[in-house]
Amino acid sequence: MSKKHSRKPKKMKRKTLLTRLKAAESAVRSNLHASGLNENVRAHLSRARAHLSEAFTAVNERRRVRTVAQLARDWNYLQLIIRKRQFN
Repeated sequence: MSKKHSRKPKKMKRKTLLTRLKAAESAVRSNLHASGLNENVRAHLSRARAHLSEAFTAVNERRRVRTVAQLARDWNYLQLIIRKRQFN
């Protein structure tokens, strides 16, 4: 098969990537509340889910999205607010 025929059009590659991102997010979400996981594992799964959602948005909407550092900062801030509310 020639190089020309082996390449997928950009639109097809994008669609494949979006499908894979959705599947990965779904898998993480479904395992997030599995029994037997400690809080550290849940925290990592939650953060992974946030990253997958942000990646999906970046690919799907073709707009500027938060950097990984910005997403991590926002996520940490949100977790701090949630913890403060739980203790009040």
